[in-house]
Amino acid sequence: MKALALLVAVSAACASASVKPAPYRIRDPLAPVSCTPDEGAANADAALGTLLGASAVVGGYAVALGQCKNSIVEGSGCTSVAPYVGLGLGAVVAIAFYGSAAQARRESARCRLLQAQQAACASGSLESCRTLTPGWTPPPGYGGIQPATRAP
Repeated sequence: MKALALLVAVSAACASASVKPAPYRIRDPLAPVSCTPDEGAANADAALGTLLGASAVVGGYAVALGQCKNSIVEGSGCTSVAPYVGLGLGAVVAIAFYGSAAQARRESARCRLLQAQQAACASGSLESCRTLTPGWTPPPGYGGIQPATRAP
């Protein structure tokens, strides 16, 4: 049981730990930013959460059937708590994995948005550049914008 709890604790952080988040502040909107736009880790966590959560519930019922086998044949009642333990464990496992998947999806979406803004900025959208970095001053020759010159 302790091994399963440790496995869940380590595995549940998989997607959140493997996704590199986009920075919140950018000094230069034209400099490339390294982040993870892919949702593969999030999808894996969601699938694992579903699989392990359902396995815990089914396992709880299987244990209960094993404990109550003689009671069913004899016609007496059986009050095994195994299904409830399985249901509770399944819910905890699923919530941990789904939480990790949701966080990973949120970070991946933020990365894709940042990359789209950077692409617009690199294409000459001064508004996109200043959305990324408020007050940003474009370098000379950026997007056809010429720097202001003083009259002699």
